[in-house]
Amino acid sequence: MIRVPTTLVIGAGASAELNFPTGPGLLRDISELLQFGSQFDRVNGSSAALDIGLAYARSTSQSALKPLDPFYDAAARVRSAADIAHSIDNVIDQNDDDPLVEVAGKLAIAYRLLTAEAESKLSEVFEQPGLFDLQHLRDTWLLPFGQMLTTDIRKSRVEGIFDQLTIINFNYDRSIEAFLPTLLVAAYGLDHADAVAIAQRVRIFHPYGQVGRLSWDLGADGGIPYGWVARDQLELIAPQLRTFTEQLADGDELTAMRRAVQEAEHLVFLGFGFHRQNMRLLAPDMDARATKIIGSLYREPGPAKETIAEELRRLTRPLGATSAIAPALPNMTCTDLLTQYFLPLTSG
Repeated sequence: MIRVPTTLVIGAGASAELNFPTGPGLLRDISELLQFGSQFDRVNGSSAALDIGLAYARSTSQSALKPLDPFYDAAARVRSAADIAHSIDNVIDQNDDDPLVEVAGKLAIAYRLLTAEAESKLSEVFEQPGLFDLQHLRDTWLLPFGQMLTTDIRKSRVEGIFDQLTIINFNYDRSIEAFLPTLLVAAYGLDHADAVAIAQRVRIFHPYGQVGRLSWDLGADGGIPYGWVARDQLELIAPQLRTFTEQLADGDELTAMRRAVQEAEHLVFLGFGFHRQNMRLLAPDMDARATKIIGSLYREPGPAKETIAEELRRLTRPLGATSAIAPALPNMTCTDLLTQYFLPLTSG
């Protein structure tokens, strides 16, 4: 069980263990999705491009009359810029003179992330209705994470299983939200509706938004099931996504997220890139109180590790301390980190 206030910060490396694309891979995929054929035969692209083009057409107020060529031109610019940029966020930021670049990019992000959910290891868990085989998640961080949550928690106390946990998820996918009720059903034999009600108590922040709300999410109208590629809703999902240059619109949400960093005794980073703009989003108004700071740095070079360690020391200097907590940054996958640090992360 998680015994002390713990904040888990999730980055692209964590989702990669579930078969999601990371930044460079996502950019390549988006470039391929936005192939609309030649200037004289726009519809002769891929079926995905047709879905994205139709979504843009639906989003315009006069779709039957408004020419689509400017959108196709913006998509071509995304493809051109993808040859040099680090990520789709960079492409959108570099082309701020054309708002349709952002529209095309976000529609493609929505499409690719929904298809990635459908292709993920977690989606395999739901293949047989009512039967959840979590062995599909071996070699992913979700299994040791589930073990951390459920160990030493009896069914009579399960309603408080998430009391000490906050999750800050920088990814667009909804894998964590889909996993938690499934975990409770598998571990405790709960009815799915009861498991959902308990899972909804965990605080989860998505600083950059997410690809819609899950169908069982009580705050959503209808929702989108995990693993369902909602081609007919892309134009509704895309505006919910933010890139790294867009500030979190809800000031209260940003304050609450930073407070979760400040008040955590255990601060854990899984597959997180430690990019400057993301660190600024996390930075609390006051020094953090963490007694343990642990992050997975899989195959990061030595100079990068030193820079990240210094960033974390500045971010989390405890109140009244003359020196910062030394972060543990092992060269491990997210799965290995949660497995090998099981005891430190579940101690009081």
